[in-house]
Amino acid sequence: MLHEFAFSPDIFFPTAFGVKTDQGAFIPGEAHGHLALASLWKGIERFGVIRDLSNGKWGNALDERKEDLHVRSRELLKKLRVNGRVVPAAAQNQGSPTAEGEWLAEALASHIGDPKITQFFGTDEFCASLRASEHEDLPRGISKIPFCPPFSGGGYSIKVDRNIVAYINVLKPLIKYSRSLMFIDPYLDLQAANYQDFLILLKAITTINPSVDIELHRQIKTVNGGQLRSAGDWKKSFDQVIKADPVLKSLNIKVFIWDEFHDRYLVTNLMGISVPYGFDTTKKNEATRWSMLSPHDANDVRDEFTDGDPQFRRKLQKF
Repeated sequence: MLHEFAFSPDIFFPTAFGVKTDQGAFIPGEAHGHLALASLWKGIERFGVIRDLSNGKWGNALDERKEDLHVRSRELLKKLRVNGRVVPAAAQNQGSPTAEGEWLAEALASHIGDPKITQFFGTDEFCASLRASEHEDLPRGISKIPFCPPFSGGGYSIKVDRNIVAYINVLKPLIKYSRSLMFIDPYLDLQAANYQDFLILLKAITTINPSVDIELHRQIKTVNGGQLRSAGDWKKSFDQVIKADPVLKSLNIKVFIWDEFHDRYLVTNLMGISVPYGFDTTKKNEATRWSMLSPHDANDVRDEFTDGDPQFRRKLQKF
């Protein structure tokens, strides 16, 4: 559900925004730039990251001309970096890209990898000169950003088969770039038969992003009024499985036991997802629909499942 984008450095400069007169004179459009760049931030904040193309040369190209950037770009780039929205991308072509065509070529080469780039945004003038069919429909002019999902707003959901292969396929980009992963499921039980595939998901994290911080959250109440277990018993149950497996033991996993709750989520520092059936699987041919949370709602869920939530909505059970 996390989308990766690539951008021409040129879109962060005032010369990208404005109109040309019939006589060919360029009239800068300050308001136009503010609108496009504000829409860019809102879209990336919702569920996107930007590839730092050519092994970081994309970011270097912007830093070298920092004083020339559009006034909104300086603030935007700082927020993107602080929030982990600019992600590393290995160099694909030789040399250092400078012109927009070279940045597009680098993005196209990077696009061949997995996961793929959703869109490349360049200046209107440059993208208007291209035949989209020759570039896998990847390039778009920056003026169109307020009208392109996810930048145009609205909800977003995806239908997911309830099997572990589908889960990993959908979550891989999110796992790859996140600093933290909060798996929130009231019935999460590493010893239960229907959660054995969840162990495969946890093990997959060791090859995707082994340094990420992982939190496992469940309620103290058992399924269908079963025998009551203390928070300490639940912690011991989780630890038995994790410590017995060298792969799981290598991960940074913390366990949290709460009072009763019902909703299920995956919340990271990049986005939040509502997962109605949690992270168990089934051998039946069934699917579920995962929905993206707004940044505000994702932060709210994160606060709710953090000890010391100022709203006191949830009680953490002590071990």
